Amino acid sequence: MVDQRDAAVGTRESRVFDLLPRIPGVAALVVSGAVVSDPALPAALWQVCGKLFAGPAPHRVLWLIMPGSGRPDAFGNVCAQALADSFGVEVIAPAGDLAVVPGGSVFAVGNSGAAGWNRFRRGVQSAPAGYRLPRPGWEAMLPAGSHLEDDLVFEHVPAGLLVRDVRSRHMGLDDPAWGVPVDARHPLVLLGRPGEDDLPPEPLVAGLRRLPPQLLDVARFVPGAAGSSGAAWSQRLTELLGRSVVVGAPAADGSGGGWVSSPDVRHSHGAPAEGMAAAPRPRAGPVAVESARGAEATRSAEESTVVIQVGSKARPATSSSGPSAHPALDEPPTVRLGAPIKSIRAATHEPPLVPGGHVSTGEERAAFQTWAAEAFNDAVGVVNAALALLPALRGNDEDAARVDLVAVRLYLGGGARGGAELNDALRDEDRLPCSAYLACLSSGLRRLPVQRGPVFRQSGWSWQQDVREAYPLGAVLSEPGLLSAVTGGASVVPDLPVDIGIWSRGAHRTSALAVGDEAEEVVFCQRSRFKVLAVDDGDARPAVLLGELVAGAAGGSGDLTDQDLAVAAKLREALHVRRAVELSAMGEVQALRFRSPVGLVARAAEQTASATTS
Repeated sequence: MVDQRDAAVGTRESRVFDLLPRIPGVAALVVSGAVVSDPALPAALWQVCGKLFAGPAPHRVLWLIMPGSGRPDAFGNVCAQALADSFGVEVIAPAGDLAVVPGGSVFAVGNSGAAGWNRFRRGVQSAPAGYRLPRPGWEAMLPAGSHLEDDLVFEHVPAGLLVRDVRSRHMGLDDPAWGVPVDARHPLVLLGRPGEDDLPPEPLVAGLRRLPPQLLDVARFVPGAAGSSGAAWSQRLTELLGRSVVVGAPAADGSGGGWVSSPDVRHSHGAPAEGMAAAPRPRAGPVAVESARGAEATRSAEESTVVIQVGSKARPATSSSGPSAHPALDEPPTVRLGAPIKSIRAATHEPPLVPGGHVSTGEERAAFQTWAAEAFNDAVGVVNAALALLPALRGNDEDAARVDLVAVRLYLGGGARGGAELNDALRDEDRLPCSAYLACLSSGLRRLPVQRGPVFRQSGWSWQQDVREAYPLGAVLSEPGLLSAVTGGASVVPDLPVDIGIWSRGAHRTSALAVGDEAEEVVFCQRSRFKVLAVDDGDARPAVLLGELVAGAAGGSGDLTDQDLAVAAKLREALHVRRAVELSAMGEVQALRFRSPVGLVARAAEQTASATTS
């Protein structure tokens, strides 16, 4: 590995970094599609990441801009998951092909038009992370995937949506629509492609009406097909939609070859067209398009380029197994490379960070409020409503109850103060959460009613071990984090391969603090213990059946008692009933708390490699 900054000047990879924004704590690593099959690449990746994520202020997020790094290879291994597991960082990686376009966006699309970026964290199943990196604010308003309206397809392209006839060819990387610049302020709705037939207005309008009104307010409608580029057609669209629209650049150039720039014009019903102030836009045309398909098996060291951005510096590096004549680092050490994680182990048995039944102190509540900052104010309204409806939650000190229950409400949300982030920290020995948050959360949970009986969750499974090997019968497991579950008839997380049934004796119901369409969630306290009662794999999906052990209960000898077998039978029956009905899909934020295996953590097998930075 060698810093060859001059060698990368003018390459596609260096131009990528001219487009990417600089975000504190985020490292971007670009790997050319030409070297994804290079046998020296894995060692190069692990060595570079070892340097990126070391030091007093390491990066915590990696943008891995490498074609196919977010999908399984021929052996079932996922490069991005292995990096996340090995270094304990969040990795954003693509499941498919990439297009880097003006406007500072890297676009990825997966199978069947689904979002192509996935988020990977240590020891948990990956989650979708959108189509664009970085994600513009308007992406959340777009539909989750492609959809049909009669004979029209509405599909994601980097700049927003492309509307095309279902009979026109899906061109993917070769689509000129992929080269239309991204505007961070406005999503573009591309109305057909240059050289194609006009779009029929009725299904077009019907499809547009399915989009959120807020999206139509900020969108720019971009004519592509020749017949949709005139002022009369734009005015007709306004009348059919019953709202004003802004028709903007780029527009079809009339030659069938692509788009050219044109000014934005607002069309309103019953009013003349209104020209709008011009704003600078990047020029059209893809900067780089990457695909792992068709790449040569190996390239020479001079052609194998990996470009790393750290902070505000771009550090191109040659990926080569041979020596380099251009040393650039102060000391060229031989490093120990963390191998990809292929297995998991039982978490160590440790006491909880906050004892069971803890009552928060005034100091803890004050420290928690300071840490929560504005998030406290965002959550307190839900808590106030719950206290009004359920006076029993107030206890002897309503103000103390309010603070404790806000901690529970934050756990049920997302972001840096949500339950998924908290549990990731608790499962990661290198990161400890805010102690005052955990104290108030534990105190808040004890105020909520207890759920006894069968509850359910799921787990991802990307490891080599069989589920039976990871969950030996009679084993007692300690869950490092808190643990979320749902009752039998609640929602399900799509596509997670393992069902987990738990006989609850002490989980707390949080339905009083739920908002919107959140499934009724129960939460086990941190470091709850569970006994493995059965592992069933007769159906299409394996199922792990666990019994919660009450605080202070002995784990036993590892043998199953008659009571254990009876509880397993009840769980098996409840799971059969749950599987027999069609369950709604759980929301994305809530689903992040339901992906980790109970009581298991990733185990990184290390290997010594003579990979030298020189």
